[in-house]
Amino acid sequence: MVGKRKSNLVKRISEFVSLITLVVIIFYLFKETNRITNFLVSSGPLAPILTIIFLIVLGPSPIATDPIVILMGITYGPLIGTIIGAIGNTGAMFLEYYFGHKLAEIFEYENEKKKLPKYIQKFPTSSPIFLIFGRMIPGYGSKIISLVAGADKVNLKTYLWTSIVSGIFGAAILSYGGSEIINLIKRIYF
Repeated sequence: MVGKRKSNLVKRISEFVSLITLVVIIFYLFKETNRITNFLVSSGPLAPILTIIFLIVLGPSPIATDPIVILMGITYGPLIGTIIGAIGNTGAMFLEYYFGHKLAEIFEYENEKKKLPKYIQKFPTSSPIFLIFGRMIPGYGSKIISLVAGADKVNLKTYLWTSIVSGIFGAAILSYGGSEIINLIKRIYF
């Protein structure tokens, strides 16, 4: 019994240290947002691949990745920008899901959830409507939905298809919107 408790404690400590390390890396990247954008602009043909990596890594951070998707839409056209954004955003949603899952384990979410009011305990976090439309809340909607889904251990098949749908939809809006704004500016001023 003591060995099992010690093993659980070591596991929780290592998970917590890993999580703190990731948070420190994300915080550093947050401070370097301008450098990241300039780096992407100057990286030529590697930019789409690097963008996907940055979108995934920055997903759980407070950094808004929308300008990066807009930049890809302007640079590579709305269709390619949408594809890049959708792949990166979907990957980010899975990283956020993983964080939510790990945070739930570390902070014993299942036990804490039992202390919440019944209507919150029974909230349908695995509902496709919640998973798709909740991510459309401006700001941190997508991040919060993904963290909650991970904490509640939403079925991965449902999570996958709803992530793809909302990832494509969000990337398309940003990519096509950014591209059209640039075209409008060009028509007006040039």
